Amino acid sequence: MYSNLHKLFYNLNHSFSCSVSVFTQLEEGRYTKPKIAREQRICQYCTSGEVEDESHFLTECELYSVHHLQLHSYIINTVPSFKLLTATQKAIYLLTCEDNKIILKVASHMEKCLGIRLEHHKAAT
Repeated sequence: MYSNLHKLFYNLNHSFSCSVSVFTQLEEGRYTKPKIAREQRICQYCTSGEVEDESHFLTECELYSVHHLQLHSYIINTVPSFKLLTATQKAIYLLTCEDNKIILKVASHMEKCLGIRLEHHKAAT
């Protein structure tokens, strides 16, 4: 799962024309020398203390909680069992769903979250 998610996020990251990596912990932890262990790549954008991975970004990060709630509410109205899934299962569903309306909602959600992240990163530097 993570390799496919990684490819999607890598492509999204490069679609932004900025010189700063938007995915600090997601990307840098994988490619720094020495490599940062997964369990040490803690989200710098919220207070959860959780590892920042694609699942956390898409479903759990507090920085995007309003947008997560909007997306999840929409999906639960369509697919009630969505609320029973784990964060990882939700991320897989969001990125593999074949419902065109949900795909558009997920794309919009990711664009909003990436925009928030970029603004947050700019404000911090």
